[in-house]
Amino acid sequence: MTPAVSYVATNYSEKLCQATAAKLCNLSPFQFSRNFKKEHGLTFRNFVVRMRIERAAELMARSKVSVTYAAFMVGFNDLSYFARMFRKQLGVTPSNYRLANERGQMPSFPSH
Repeated sequence: MTPAVSYVATNYSEKLCQATAAKLCNLSPFQFSRNFKKEHGLTFRNFVVRMRIERAAELMARSKVSVTYAAFMVGFNDLSYFARMFRKQLGVTPSNYRLANERGQMPSFPSH
């Protein structure tokens, strides 16, 4: 699964294709899907979303970029979806995350 994880880490801000990740691992899409979930505890899609959210959180923590800018920089095209996924991952909205970060009370990601 290492080639697939590298693919996501390198290209998370672009449109990612599970079939491409499967091909990089020399597996059929079905085999890849099953093996990826077994190894990472997440579907490929959920893994990509999690990585994007982590990168957006890092971006907002390190700089004063807007929530919108962070979302677009990591590959989200829909701000509503980004906000829902961010809240699902961290338990706070992106705006509240930013405020907590400014106060030194940054929430952390739950282990998966």
